[in-house]
Amino acid sequence: MRIIRPYGTSATEATAGNAAERRRVLRRKPEQRGAPAVTEPNLEAFATTHAHLVIAQWISTIDKIAAKPTGFKPPTAAQRKLRRTLGDAALKHIAANGLLPELAEDPALQTRWALRLEPYPARDAKQGGKPEGRWYARFVGDLPPEAVDAAKAAEVAERIAQHLYVQAQRIHPDRPAKRQGQIVARAGSIARNVPKTVRAAAPSWTDATWDRYEVDDVAARIRAAAAETEAPPPAGDDEAKGKRRWVGIAVAAKLLAEHWPKVFRDPASGAVLTVSEVKQHPDEWQPLFDLHEAVRDVYRRLLKRHKKAVRGPSGKPTRTSDVARLLPATMAELKALIEKQRQNRDVNALIRQGKVLHYEAATENAADPDHPKHVLTNWPDEARLKASWYWTSDGQAEIKAN
Repeated sequence: MRIIRPYGTSATEATAGNAAERRRVLRRKPEQRGAPAVTEPNLEAFATTHAHLVIAQWISTIDKIAAKPTGFKPPTAAQRKLRRTLGDAALKHIAANGLLPELAEDPALQTRWALRLEPYPARDAKQGGKPEGRWYARFVGDLPPEAVDAAKAAEVAERIAQHLYVQAQRIHPDRPAKRQGQIVARAGSIARNVPKTVRAAAPSWTDATWDRYEVDDVAARIRAAAAETEAPPPAGDDEAKGKRRWVGIAVAAKLLAEHWPKVFRDPASGAVLTVSEVKQHPDEWQPLFDLHEAVRDVYRRLLKRHKKAVRGPSGKPTRTSDVARLLPATMAELKALIEKQRQNRDVNALIRQGKVLHYEAATENAADPDHPKHVLTNWPDEARLKASWYWTSDGQAEIKAN
């Protein structure tokens, strides 16, 4: 679900009154050609009030609960019924709680909602995929899709609102909800993602931490699950032939969620610890938690974008994915990959900081600005380096232009 790209571009700017503190803002597309761009300094407020973005967030969540056909294929009657039932309940909830007042009055927004909810032909397919999305059980429970009526859909709409605006849910039911709603959390994450001065440091975990984490070979289990996902369908399964079986982040997320209770348990009671409980005892748990987050980050990066395996009518692959090449096969390979990625990030950050140092040192030498000798006589102190204009998007653009 995109927050920035459809509405403009993001830019890093210094906050008012403090050049050393920076946030990412939205520079919106001008309404008319030649008009100046409008800057939205508060991404969180924009994400919760802009009509198109609010609609996109709701529909994106419904997509995860009620599956829709790929491309412009027609849905099955079960898919259409479930999505329409949930969509109607969501509209009623939005209107009753004043989450988007202009939706009830603007026919263009109503059309946008309808097209996003049902972006497919009016006819039904005789056969197709199942109506449940991967988040169906988390929001609906064990109730079969055909039994979801208006009353149940109203409950689901309330849960979607809680997920988007109050506390985002996790796909694993045993994990606690997040501290913020999905919309604000995503917007805040984008706003905080700005270039910073760096101090390369060793990770908090050690080989002993790895020994505690390796209660089983979760890397091998994730790779095996990925291979199973991409495996050809069983003989005679005509419904599965020709479908894309893409290994997404959910494959790794499910197994890492199952790995958590094997690692994070109270030694005395044996109870599974929550994230907040882990953070209350940093001396004992922080290195292990940092390692777990590093593992999650590796799989998030590996599986976010990769070539998909596509199968033809016979079920045989017409193009294989690169998942088998990307995913580590053992914990030893996973450990090596995490270390290499950490070193690469440190090197890249230091290169960026070196460029800022070079240009900041040259700011007082307008006659001969682009020369390495200036760092010898005009080395910026830490405060000046943090407040440098060259950390902003416009400053970074000037560095790249030279």
